Amino acid sequence: MLRLRGKDMPENTELLDQEFLMKIMEKNEEVESAETEEEIMKLNEENKAVIKDLQKQLSRAFFDGDLKRVEKLLSYMKYYTSIDNQIQAAIPNSQYELRVIQGKPTTIDRFPILAQLLLDTWGNNQYIQHCAGVILTSRHVISTAHCFQYSVNTGRNYSLPIYWRIRVGSSYRTRGGFIHNIKTIVPHPDFDKFFYTNDIAVIVVTKPFIFGKKVKQGTILKYGAEVMPNSVCTLVGWGVLEPDGVQPDQLQRTNLFSIDQSICRMRYATIRAPIADSMICAGRVEAGGPDGCYGDSGGPLIYKGVVLTNYYIT
Repeated sequence: MLRLRGKDMPENTELLDQEFLMKIMEKNEEVESAETEEEIMKLNEENKAVIKDLQKQLSRAFFDGDLKRVEKLLSYMKYYTSIDNQIQAAIPNSQYELRVIQGKPTTIDRFPILAQLLLDTWGNNQYIQHCAGVILTSRHVISTAHCFQYSVNTGRNYSLPIYWRIRVGSSYRTRGGFIHNIKTIVPHPDFDKFFYTNDIAVIVVTKPFIFGKKVKQGTILKYGAEVMPNSVCTLVGWGVLEPDGVQPDQLQRTNLFSIDQSICRMRYATIRAPIADSMICAGRVEAGGPDGCYGDSGGPLIYKGVVLTNYYIT
């Protein structure tokens, strides 16, 4: 159950009028009968416009506290998102990869801004890729603060540089590239380990990176800039390909959609997890699909070549 201004709200509602259901059936038939790429792309554009408008209406209804309208709009979103999945599956060589739960292999040449954070878990000089980060300057990398904490399981304080190394310029988490020692780790002073607010850290290396084809400086989003909901973003990293699975050796990439902040807040309200204004949500609202997982923490979420955020896993 979701809660809206103190009231319980069923997440799945089927109270829809016959006229709307007929419209959905007709739209499904249109998608199934589309024979050319031009026809399917036109349907894609029309459906995206409908979803975008529904997201705006949902935001207004949510902030107005209109419970009945929120229920109805969520039901509309469910059906139009289902149509969107159907359309994406029909697009030749679709860039969205909605049917691929796992990432796809890629190379560091395509994402040279990426850095691996190697952790020596037991203090025995066995450094293994644990998190990721983005090269900010020739001496600095940005990552997530939650990677650098005290562990009650090992009794070690992983905010200390001695436990870490940084690998750059390699597509693989076990070999290649250049390994750098770390001079300083600076987590955000207001990082909240329970709610993951201010989850960012700056890492300073002892010697500068040498920029080239496989090692480059990243560009981060300007202060105050926004990305519209439903924008296609790219997540890259070495995280596991499925729950409880093993991490791949080769770098992976997948595409996610940016999600309207109000919708994200409603979803996370079910587990009482606050979504701060400084956060961005990405994934799929009504359907399973690509996502980040263990090992991706600190890696970049990218929109048109610009780093939006360092990804964290909850």
